[in-house]
Amino acid sequence: MNWTGPFEEAAATLRTTFFTGAGVSAESGVPTFRDQDGFWNRFPPARFAHWAGLERLIQEEPLLIAEFISEFVRPIVMAQPNAAHRAIADLEKLDKDVTVVTQNIDGLHQTAGSSHVVEIHGSLFEVIEVRKSDDIISPVSPQSLSLMLSDLEALLKNGQCTTTQLLRAVCPILGVGPEKAHRPNIVLFGDLLPSCAWNEAVAAASAADCLLVVGTSQLVYPAAGLPALARSNGAKIIGIGLEDCDCDVLLIGAAGVTLPRVVSRI
Repeated sequence: MNWTGPFEEAAATLRTTFFTGAGVSAESGVPTFRDQDGFWNRFPPARFAHWAGLERLIQEEPLLIAEFISEFVRPIVMAQPNAAHRAIADLEKLDKDVTVVTQNIDGLHQTAGSSHVVEIHGSLFEVIEVRKSDDIISPVSPQSLSLMLSDLEALLKNGQCTTTQLLRAVCPILGVGPEKAHRPNIVLFGDLLPSCAWNEAVAAASAADCLLVVGTSQLVYPAAGLPALARSNGAKIIGIGLEDCDCDVLLIGAAGVTLPRVVSRI
């Protein structure tokens, strides 16, 4: 494969701000949501992608919700960073001031070693105490989620599940009642983006000399507006992934292959 031309230009202009999406984590085994075989085709967003719908299904179809949560959480708990995550983290070893703005909720950038990650859609590894303040966040360990998955798998194997059994199984990420009102710190349809994270993302895009858009289709707003914001402030936009996107330089290819080659040329 010839990596001259646009590739050399991308490597030469590479700076420090990345905007990453599901295509990065897909190479670690985390399913995408919007592709033809994506997660929302199995679990339609009209029923599963907003909190009101989930609350209703917890009461009406708890076994179905047990399957949904299990299928949603398991790939994330099992995933490990791939070469794209590691390549971004490696820039910090070159004394680069790296900012990663990500739509992903899987924590793989941090696991790979990136220290400044802005999670504009939240994290599965945090819960929000919703009846007190959205700013009160507690961590959830991978070990705790693994135990939760074991409990859910037991319910699914049994083929029966009450609402009470479901809530007992998923208590690490979902609780009800005056003392336990919490939910995962993730953004579903209709939710506002976390204000602090969004402000950080806007600041990073506005200050970028070059914004690398990696593994995102740029379809979900307001996040999809970040490249245009960066461009309006003079940044060059480089797209890396398997799909076309609105960018100045496009490098078609798997992020885990292309991004390490970009970083190696710095």
